[in-house]
Amino acid sequence: MVRLRASLLALSLALCSLPLAAAELNLERLLARFAEQAELRLDYRETRHMEMLGGELENSGQLIFRAPDYLRKEQRRPQPLVLEIEADEARILREGRETRAIALSSQPQLAALIGALRATLAGDADALRARYEADLRGDQDDWTLTLTPRAGTRSGRIEQLRMHGSQARVRRVRIDETGDNWTLLELGPPETGRQSSD
Repeated sequence: MVRLRASLLALSLALCSLPLAAAELNLERLLARFAEQAELRLDYRETRHMEMLGGELENSGQLIFRAPDYLRKEQRRPQPLVLEIEADEARILREGRETRAIALSSQPQLAALIGALRATLAGDADALRARYEADLRGDQDDWTLTLTPRAGTRSGRIEQLRMHGSQARVRRVRIDETGDNWTLLELGPPETGRQSSD
């Protein structure tokens, strides 16, 4: 009996470590892979299309995530700027200026976007489903997660978020808003994989 239990335990552990291709792709399995990563550093490029401007705005830099809810966006171009988010507080830091702090709860659109990104990177399926209808399509090497705000949730002008990725990596996030407004966030490979956070 002891040997059988040991065999079953070994089998269970082996199944947990199998790549996603060995089992059906589902949200819980995908997010469990994200949850294994304590910290990520990603290069990013953000493109925003705003209907009233009739054009696009771009910025780029580095995105840092530390589980469970710390997110830091270090904009390097066109001008240095840091957006640091932890729990419900967002801080905007500009060189030579006083730090500005805002509550995410007072900015529903920003809160919806940050909430979706943090829940995905932290591997928190419950937090994701609390605010969004989630539809996952594709396979381990090319998946698309479509998030539609649930009725009654405060999401500002956001109509839908679409994340594209491979394995436990988000490659691209597109946020569609009301009107002809959208934001595209393209993410490069992480410079730091699994780490233990301080």
